Amino acid sequence: MGHSDIEQLNKIYRYVTELSQENQWPFVFKEDSGDKETAIMVLDNGMTLMPPQQFLQGEIFVPDIMDWHNKIIIEYEEEAKPDKGAKKRKGHFEGNTRDSNRDKYYTKIANPPFKLYKIWESDKNWKPGVKAFLEKCYKESQI
Repeated sequence: MGHSDIEQLNKIYRYVTELSQENQWPFVFKEDSGDKETAIMVLDNGMTLMPPQQFLQGEIFVPDIMDWHNKIIIEYEEEAKPDKGAKKRKGHFEGNTRDSNRDKYYTKIANPPFKLYKIWESDKNWKPGVKAFLEKCYKESQI
């Protein structure tokens, strides 16, 4: 993640934290600063673990912003177009197998599944969508 991406992620993190406090929602978010603080392992049987740093191996995922207890993940997605000749791609795009697999682990294999919200780099008006997503998460937790 580049410097401007980290700045944007920090803005999103501050916003979700402020929303949680203002609305007295029971959400406690952690932000990945690049040190894999939000690393999770999703085992084939659906069990999820937050392993200590020294045990990070195998299939791990590092969400941008996560509330472990309430199973909420917010991802900030840089956008890129697939480059047929490139071996390395920066950013995400529709049909990216790695991102699709990650999202499948979060929302279908993890038991219970995480609620996932993606904010795309091109979405300059992301706050209303995030607020609606968190309101929905809160209402579902009250059922």
